[in-house]
Amino acid sequence: LLLLTHDQEKLRSNLIDPANGSSTVVALAHAEGPFKDRLLLVFVGFLHKVEASAANYQIIKEHLPLFLEAFHRVGQENDSLTCMTINIFRNLLAFDPSSFAHLCNPSSFSALKEHFQSKNKATIKQVLLLLSDLIASDDSVLELVEQMNVLERIAGNLERVAKNKLVKQKDCEYLIAHLALLAQLSLLSSWRIDIVKHAILQHVLQLLTFCNNSNIVIAICNFL
Repeated sequence: LLLLTHDQEKLRSNLIDPANGSSTVVALAHAEGPFKDRLLLVFVGFLHKVEASAANYQIIKEHLPLFLEAFHRVGQENDSLTCMTINIFRNLLAFDPSSFAHLCNPSSFSALKEHFQSKNKATIKQVLLLLSDLIASDDSVLELVEQMNVLERIAGNLERVAKNKLVKQKDCEYLIAHLALLAQLSLLSSWRIDIVKHAILQHVLQLLTFCNNSNIVIAICNFL
């Protein structure tokens, strides 16, 4: 679609017209076959890529339950699609904070919990960033975050990095996402107790002994 519409302004404007965009979403959501969920998420990505406009965010928001259902069903079968979709959810939340209610329903968190178990670092990073955005929007989401066993997973991830005593350049943003969420959670006394209990502080201090990336050091200082 992006290739087809690159030099075809009329075709592109027809595809992203609110009425056409909505009808395409509904058609894909009710299609048959094994690829319908992936196609639906790809179309959301297309809308976002072509033009991150108010009209397109309105289409995404209007059909957000359909996108979330597709996101849940797709599961861990496609990490690049997962990362793209979570990034769109983050942008939608920034554009329209009222989308918080949809993004925080139990089904959505069930999908996030599943993706948080991924071995793909890019997926884990995107989940952490979305959780940070949701908490910043409304801390009532913390109860759902707690059910995801976030601290246990963060502790395990940081422990692996600390044991290897090596931070690759490509993993810097991944680590910073962990530290940013920890800094956010540590503002709450009940979470501070759990952070200490999971030996997270110990792993973070180990990072300081060998990591020379200034952005990670700043993120560690923010957390401390």
